[in-house]
Formats: sequence, C-alpha cells, structure tokens
Amino acid sequence: NYLKFNNAGQWTKSLYRRFRLYDDNSVGNRVYLEPYSVYKVGFWMKVDKTKAAKLLLATFDNTDAMQIISDQAVVSLTEAESESIYGEWIYYEGDITTGEEISTLGFMLSGGFTTASIDDVTVRKLKMMTVSFESNGGSEVAPIETLEGQYIVAPVEPEKEGYIFDGWYSDTKLKNLFEFNETLINENIKLYAKWTEIPKQEYKEVTTYITEEITEELEIEDP
Repeated sequence: NYLKFNNAGQWTKSLYRRFRLYDDNSVGNRVYLEPYSVYKVGFWMKVDKTKAAKLLLATFDNTDAMQIISDQAVVSLTEAESESIYGEWIYYEGDITTGEEISTLGFMLSGGFTTASIDDVTVRKLKMMTVSFESNGGSEVAPIETLEGQYIVAPVEPEKEGYIFDGWYSDTKLKNLFEFNETLINENIKLYAKWTEIPKQEYKEVTTYITEEITEELEIEDP
C-alpha cells in the first residue's frame, strides 16, 4: 500500500498540507521517533502532475492537532522540471532531527498543485560514531564524535620532535591513507599517524688561523 496525496488549490507559505505516516504494528498506528535523535528517511515517489510544490519531511507532536516540531525539505517540484519524470518512481532520502519529546513522522506539502504517490518508506535512526587517533609517539589528538554517514574534518596535526607528520592512516602498517573529505564514517574507527624522520645534519669542525703583519720602527742608538 502506498500514500497518495493531492494538494488541490493554492497554499500560502504559512500553510502546509500535513500527512502523518502510519504503522499498523504500533500503538495508535503511528511512526514514533525518539527525542534528541536524527533519523534518515528514504522513500520512493511518483509524480503524476504538479505546478509548483515542495515536499518536506516533518515531525509532529503526538496529538491529533499535528503541531509541527521540525521539518526538512527533500524535494522541490516545478512543472517545467517535473514533466519529464511524470509517472516514474524515483528514490529520495533526507535526515530529520527530533525535539525534546517523542514525536511522530510524516510529510508536509507546500506550494501550488501536486498529485503524487509515496511508497516503500524506510526509517533508520542514525548512531553516533567515534573516530579516535593513535599519534604513534606524537602529541595527543582528541577523538571526534559524529553521526554515521558523515564526513569529518581533519584534526590539528600532531607534533613529534625530530619528525615530520605524514598523514593519518586507517591501518597499523600505515599503507592506507585516510581521505577526510572522501570517506563516510559508518563505524567506530581508529586512525594512525605516520612520521618521517628529519635527516640529522653533520657538522665539521673548522679551525681558522689569522695572521697579522706588524711593522715596528726601531730607534738605533749607535749606527
């Protein structure tokens, strides 16, 4: 079974059409989300017709009033851009953050006119992951906590006397360089510092002799 919605008529920016997702296996047939959490929601959507609209993920309170707690835009639709995909099922996903109380999950539709269907909705709570650092004799680097599926920024480089820092590696043998802007964090990991020793400079002792010419005029008493 899939959700089919039709936002008929013009809606102002302050007015949204709200749709709450239901779960037959829960009390009240609602999809409940835990407080202070982040969820990744994926779904398939087929647009049959649209003028201009925006689809948002949303969390509502647990009352029939469906007061909005948070929202996140995931799909923007315009007639010109959407005609080429009419009738096709397309996958979308987005993240939604909950508030301080248990909330329920759904969608909001704002804009002009849209007729569409949503199917196969998946909801997954994102976990906190920890990236720790082994500096291998260098200065200590504090661990970084992040939500799964995110990138992290490289920490301040550690220091080690007599060595040059040569990057963070994901293995103890220092073969696999960790790319901070290309690697998603989906589990707890530990990174290892690689160092290159600074070559020691050799010094040669040099002795310098300075000669000085002295001219002295002697006075002869008896020629």
